[in-house]
Amino acid sequence: MFAVLHSSAGAGKTHALVKHYLDLCLTGDEPGAYRQVLALTFTNKAAGEMKERVVSYLERLAKQRKDDGAIADVFDHLEQRTGQTPEQLAQKADLVLRHMLHHWSDVAIGTIDAFTHRVVRPFARDLQLDHDLRMTTDQDRYLNAAVDALISVAGDDQQVTTILTEACLQLLHEEQKWDPEKPLQRLVKELQKESSLAPLAKLREMDAMTMAPIAARLRGQVGTFRTAVQQLGKDGLRVLAEQRLTTEELAHGKSGMLSFFRKMAAFSSDWEGPGSNATKIVANGKWHSAKADQLAIAKLEAIAPTMVQLFQRGSELYANEYPTFLIRRAVASELPAAFALHELDRHLTLLKQEDAVAFFSDLTRKVAEVVQDEPVPFIYERMGERYRHFLFDEFQDTSLLQWACLLPLVDNALSTGGSALLVGDAKQAIYRWRNGEVRLFVDLPKVFGAADGTVEHERAATLERNFHRREPLAYNRRSSPVVIHFNNALFGALARSLPEGLNSVYAQHEQQSAGDAPGLVRIVRCAKEVKGEARSAAQLDHVLASLQESISDGFRAGDVAILVRSGVVGAAVARHLVSHGFAVVSPDGLRLTGDPVVELIIDLLRFMHTGDAAAAARVLQLRARVAASSASTEVLPFAGGEDLPRPVELVQQWLRANGLHGIRSTFTELVARLCHAIGVRPAEQAQVLALLDEVHTWSLDHGPDLGGFIEHWDGAGAQRSVSPPQHGAAVQVMTVHKAKGLEFPVVIMPNVVMSSGAAHEERLWIDPRPAVPELEVALVRDTKALRELPLQELVNEAELKQLDAINLLYVAFTRPVNRLYAMVPEDANDTVSKALLVHLDSLAPNTTLELGDRSPAPPRQMQADRSPLRDVSTPGAGISLP
Repeated sequence: MFAVLHSSAGAGKTHALVKHYLDLCLTGDEPGAYRQVLALTFTNKAAGEMKERVVSYLERLAKQRKDDGAIADVFDHLEQRTGQTPEQLAQKADLVLRHMLHHWSDVAIGTIDAFTHRVVRPFARDLQLDHDLRMTTDQDRYLNAAVDALISVAGDDQQVTTILTEACLQLLHEEQKWDPEKPLQRLVKELQKESSLAPLAKLREMDAMTMAPIAARLRGQVGTFRTAVQQLGKDGLRVLAEQRLTTEELAHGKSGMLSFFRKMAAFSSDWEGPGSNATKIVANGKWHSAKADQLAIAKLEAIAPTMVQLFQRGSELYANEYPTFLIRRAVASELPAAFALHELDRHLTLLKQEDAVAFFSDLTRKVAEVVQDEPVPFIYERMGERYRHFLFDEFQDTSLLQWACLLPLVDNALSTGGSALLVGDAKQAIYRWRNGEVRLFVDLPKVFGAADGTVEHERAATLERNFHRREPLAYNRRSSPVVIHFNNALFGALARSLPEGLNSVYAQHEQQSAGDAPGLVRIVRCAKEVKGEARSAAQLDHVLASLQESISDGFRAGDVAILVRSGVVGAAVARHLVSHGFAVVSPDGLRLTGDPVVELIIDLLRFMHTGDAAAAARVLQLRARVAASSASTEVLPFAGGEDLPRPVELVQQWLRANGLHGIRSTFTELVARLCHAIGVRPAEQAQVLALLDEVHTWSLDHGPDLGGFIEHWDGAGAQRSVSPPQHGAAVQVMTVHKAKGLEFPVVIMPNVVMSSGAAHEERLWIDPRPAVPELEVALVRDTKALRELPLQELVNEAELKQLDAINLLYVAFTRPVNRLYAMVPEDANDTVSKALLVHLDSLAPNTTLELGDRSPAPPRQMQADRSPLRDVSTPGAGISLP
């Protein structure tokens, strides 16, 4: 049996998964049937939650405790499935639970990354991997190191020298700084994208010596077209200048034919083409304005044939050759760096081999190699385990390569009487930047991208033969009816703006309410006249007013979440709330970097390693900050005289005074002694405790390598964060991505615009033929000019970006239990926000939309711990957390 379960926000997905898992465990005769069931999620937290739910349900089944609707539902389902009495089910549940607890390592509920690790391990020798398969998430450090390694061999390696030379020539051609390091660092992340694997494999057939003449020719063709357009514009301006005509005498003045020629004469990269006024002049033959005298009219009529000829030539260039110019320019800009990716990949592989580490994405690719080359029974033989039943959670976030790894196992299970259940919500697919492919889920039971005659097509046939349609989970057990009904109507309207092929994501989006909790939805408009800093201030004021209103109605500060599109906006919101007396916690706000004690310890380590004077100066500054923030009145970092401080000497003296000069100990002990010397107790400070954990983990993998740890810290170690405390004393500020899977009584959004815009300048692989006939694939930057061309790859990307924006908004709007506050700018110009404004106009034209009412917080929220507020009207009167 192969089934797909479409879930929605707040629809009890985890309960449905656990119920199906228990169905598989309890309907068999053996208490160890769970050993044949593999349940995969995407996060350790989700896997842990599922394990806890499994044990909890089994315990209550064993004791016949029908103390809530969830376990009663499980009882009813199992009684119908097995035909057993409650007593028999209780006995069986007790037996399975005891067996499971005695063989806990056999419970196969985990993450997809952990499972791929288990698959690869038995094949480590075959795949020429280190047998320990030590994983690292410090990808950026290795990627940047690969760029440095590539540049370091320039002059010695002919291939690399040619590539970097071409990159520098292209940068000079574009009048940019000629250092190739920046474009290489920007593009090296393409190595982590699954969409780059196939294009890079095609480019691998060509070498740098082949690329160089292509790049030179493209630059020449781009320059030739640019010169031709500029010359045409100059010719038009010259003809007009020779007649000594004024702007006022020309039809449409400076916005007519004069504008057309000026833009061509100044053409460099982007060209708007013939304007409507110039086109109108040629069409009606009226070249003069009402202010022109007879002499001017005669001059214009005399040069009209020449002007028409120049206009037609310009129009032909724009229509026939400008699209080719855009593609050639885009390809030329990225071509040398694209060829460098192979060399970067080689250096990256060497760096990982030296440190005996692997990325999790590497494992996925290795598993793909295993399942393609080895029969499934042999894979299970190597693993020592065989699974007949599969459960996949959050399938909408699965990547093409991950599904390629799992599909053969599912195909084998279905062919031998097993089953597979795939659960997901395409409306919550917001991780495309992590290689998630929502179309995999939308197309099920078909396999997205499977071509006729391929192995994947045959396996897709197995899925279709075994497919059983499941009714989607339609009851929302999270949100109030007001929030649910608003979202039903809104996302039905937004779905109509999606292109055909993607609108099926919201085909069955409507949910039914499972409760009668009070609710409020208020969407405020930000006037189009309010811009810049004034708009930012209006958004912050909206957040503050909504928060104060919620607390006055009985909600705790910890019941409120402020959801933002980016961490930069979140930081501004947090600062604003703290200044008004609110405590704030945020996943981004509790990062190790920026904490003065942590930074002090790092700079002490840096000084002990290198004796760096700059590090010593920072130690003095940070020590003063730490001392000033303590109860002590002493502010000076170290004892000293009246003279100007000598950082290096002062720090050396302090180290000797504390017995830290020339210390010989483990790395972890060194950091612990530094903490003691500066008067810090790690157990009392979460960030310092996390730093010790980071140091300990590094030491286990690399030994007492102080310099290596500092390099690691500068790369990715500082980005580690501490989980915010789970209490009701602080407002939570986080990005929409961080909020996925969570719920909050009150959600406030300062800005509902979810589109990322063009600032990110993503790179895409396209087929550049016939503009560049030598290349089957090429990497280009996604620009406004290219998006206006009929390039299918860019069309697909634009459509998926629109779906991303709607999905982000869906995730944000479905987090609240009771209240949703949001602000939308009236001049938003992205497709999704425009559709949202149209929907709001249909409900409340040109004014604030308010649905529901300000009912007091439900009883569970009325137990409000109001400690975060002393007086919300007084700035700085509250408690602020780190």
